[in-house]
Amino acid sequence: NAVAIFLKFLYSGTLDPPPEMLIEVSMIADKYQVLELKTLCLDMLKDVLTPETAWAIFESADHFQWKELRQRCKEMILV
Repeated sequence: NAVAIFLKFLYSGTLDPPPEMLIEVSMIADKYQVLELKTLCLDMLKDVLTPETAWAIFESADHFQWKELRQRCKEMILV
């Protein structure tokens, strides 16, 4: 689960979550101000962004004001 991934990162510095967990992990990282983890998750979300996943990612990016990711999603949706 996302909390286990978060704790693993805190203790080991490693991150290898399944793509479907990235939003939840980045939300936890944002809440607890773990900027390095949040940045890694957002970068990974950009890498897994597809036309099929763009809308779901856009909703979270918009809600949490992740501007760069939101813009990338918007471009993917509109193209």
